[in-house]
Amino acid sequence: MGQFEGADNIDIDYRSTMADALNLLLTAGCQQIALVSSSARSPSMVMRETRFLDAAAERGINITLTQPGSASYLTGVTATRELLSTETPPEGVFCVTDLIACGFIDAARHEFDLQIPEDISIIGFDDIEQASWLGYDLTTFAQPLAEMAEAACQLVIAPATGTPSRRVFNALPVRRSTLG
Repeated sequence: MGQFEGADNIDIDYRSTMADALNLLLTAGCQQIALVSSSARSPSMVMRETRFLDAAAERGINITLTQPGSASYLTGVTATRELLSTETPPEGVFCVTDLIACGFIDAARHEFDLQIPEDISIIGFDDIEQASWLGYDLTTFAQPLAEMAEAACQLVIAPATGTPSRRVFNALPVRRSTLG
């Protein structure tokens, strides 16, 4: 992604990770898919959104995109109300953060009386602590934070001379019960 020209970068391979996220939803049998993103437009969330849409376009799949607010729980609730009130609600949803996904799950269950994953599959990103809580048990993607921190420390301790360094890591799926 490279935020600053000439600077060292530590990135996630969002191209393959978002293709994996899409594939998980398709393998679960989801045909109508939505992407819940954030209006905050942080570089990492923009990359998740862009690469998910790219993966879908490469496969000829239409995605419903919504960006109803910041990267918050309330954004997930708002997105649920918006997406599930349509004539063709999604069967699968990718949320750019777990916190958004938690809000989506609660609203889907409590306001729309949906069972997850029987009625709708949901995937998040970040593997925050709440994702593993019994009430959410969210399928998500985990960034290798310890490895990324180690790489950052190495860049500080022994900075490269000349050409900027770029380290790319894979975010791995953490399969839990929100995926059919």
